[in-house]
Amino acid sequence: ITKLCRKMEYIIENFNQFCPTSSNQNCQYIYKSFIYWLYGKINEGNYDIFYIHWIYNKLQIFIEKFFLEKDKKYTFYRYYSRVFDMEELQNKKLLYDFFEYYDNIKIMLEPKNSNVNEYCQYIKYIFELHKKIQQQNNLTSFSSYRNELEKFQKKFNREELTFLKNHCKDDHKNPLFR
Repeated sequence: ITKLCRKMEYIIENFNQFCPTSSNQNCQYIYKSFIYWLYGKINEGNYDIFYIHWIYNKLQIFIEKFFLEKDKKYTFYRYYSRVFDMEELQNKKLLYDFFEYYDNIKIMLEPKNSNVNEYCQYIKYIFELHKKIQQQNNLTSFSSYRNELEKFQKKFNREELTFLKNHCKDDHKNPLFR
C-alpha cells in the first residue's frame, strides 16, 4: 500500500508539468486516466474498507498539497468519487477501459476479422453491465456511476446502436442494442 501511495504522490506531484491549466482538455483526460488507474490498483490490491479509506485520505492530502489552484481541484473532483465497494470499482474500471478502446474494437467488427464473435460477446457483456448499473441507478437518488452513465448515453446514440445491430447479432426477445 505504501508503494501505491508513493506512485500516487509522484504522479500528482507531476500533474503540473502536463497540466498548466485545468481548462485544458488534455488535463481532464489525464485526471480521468489517473482516477481510473487508481480504481484499478485498489481493485487489484483487494484492500479492505479501512485501507481504501486510508488511500483516499492520502489522495486528498496530495491533492491539497500539489493542486494550489481551486479550478484544478474542482476539475479533478468532478471526475472522482470515493468508491469503497470492490465490485463497483471493478465495474467503473471495466467501463472506462471499454470507452478507451471502443473505437479500436469497432474497427475489429469488420466481417473479414475472424474474431468478430469474441468482440461482440465483449460488447454484449458491457451492455449487460450497463443495463444492470442503469437499473441500480434508477433505484437510488445518488449514483457513483454518474460519469459512466452519461458517457454511455452520449457514445451510444441511434447511429452507433444501428452499427452494433448490423455487426453483432442481437437477441430479438431481449435486445441489448436499443
